[in-house]
Amino acid sequence: MDTTPLNLRRRSFLKLSGLGLFSLVGGGYIAARLTDGTAKALLPKATNLSPASQQMLLKIFDAILWDMMPKEQDPLLLTSAIATLDKGISALPPAIQKELIGLLDMLTFAPSRFALAGRWSGWENASRDEVSAWLIALQTSSFELRRLIYITMHDISTSSFYANPQTWSLVGYNGPLLHGPGPEV
Repeated sequence: MDTTPLNLRRRSFLKLSGLGLFSLVGGGYIAARLTDGTAKALLPKATNLSPASQQMLLKIFDAILWDMMPKEQDPLLLTSAIATLDKGISALPPAIQKELIGLLDMLTFAPSRFALAGRWSGWENASRDEVSAWLIALQTSSFELRRLIYITMHDISTSSFYANPQTWSLVGYNGPLLHGPGPEV
């Protein structure tokens, strides 16, 4: 029995599949660079958040925290909450840091952002209504991954807001009773 034609067909198929995969990945990378390469950093000295992640978080924080903030201080408090998150990521265990930064990268990389958020273009032009609708779709999704993304985005935005000393007066919190080493009351 001659197996040459079968091997040639298999090799041709594998070569064509490899070429297709390379083209898909390369095209996705080029498209991502064209759509995501212009994100402006809100925090020039951020240690954990890329400029694209900062822009995305600005839109997500705005959608989630909009009702909690005085409207005249929105941009300042949102940027301050993002800075609090950037600093807080450093205090997380390395495995959690990696997962959180990986999630943020997925939501800012065009192909995965399109799959998870239905948005090909960057987050800079997203309106509060668009982001709110996306968050509601995540919250009510039948897929556990999408619900977990919602929970993560909600929790990091509210915890970053409330951990920021600049927002304490807005919620009537005077700060910790004791400062210094040891257990606090």
